[in-house]
Amino acid sequence: MLRSMIAVAALAAMPLAAQAESPSYFYLEGGVARADQYGDSLDGFGLKGSMAFGERWYGFIDFNQTEFDEGRSIDLITQTPILLGAGYRLPLSERTDLVFEGGYLGLNSEILGTDYQNDGIRGAFGVRSRLASHFEIEVKATSSWVENMDTVFGVYAGALVSFNENWGATISYHKNAYDFSVFADGGEVDVAQIGLRYSY
Repeated sequence: MLRSMIAVAALAAMPLAAQAESPSYFYLEGGVARADQYGDSLDGFGLKGSMAFGERWYGFIDFNQTEFDEGRSIDLITQTPILLGAGYRLPLSERTDLVFEGGYLGLNSEILGTDYQNDGIRGAFGVRSRLASHFEIEVKATSSWVENMDTVFGVYAGALVSFNENWGATISYHKNAYDFSVFADGGEVDVAQIGLRYSY
């Protein structure tokens, strides 16, 4: 009888333990992406990944490629930004981390068949929090600089809905992700992505 009571108590505590888990920094993610600029939309795909090093440090990659062809046989604009960086997490509670990030931001673009390469950097800080066992949010303030472009300050917001221990659906939106002032001033680019994440 005592063993049965202990087993029931352990099972009842499992959801609470799951809710107390901190956000995972081991994951791979892929999905569809859209970049908005000058009132036009560029569609494509995005990939993300993260790996922790020790208890506080982690590395990450964020890559997407979007294209705008206006129904023509060739792509008028192709943008391929890639972010390689590292982050430091400072636990605020069992479920919430304050994060600080920085890294290399490379913007590869193709305009009417001509390739361009611009290097830059991005810094960010914000919060990741597992509000429930199957729901997590991330909000960050960002500053992005790319050579020959303007420095822009942006806001990133994302959410994860977990199906199980490993798989989940993600959605994110980055207001003023970077600047692409090629044709005119005010070339801030907003990037949205919807996808699937595998946490390991």
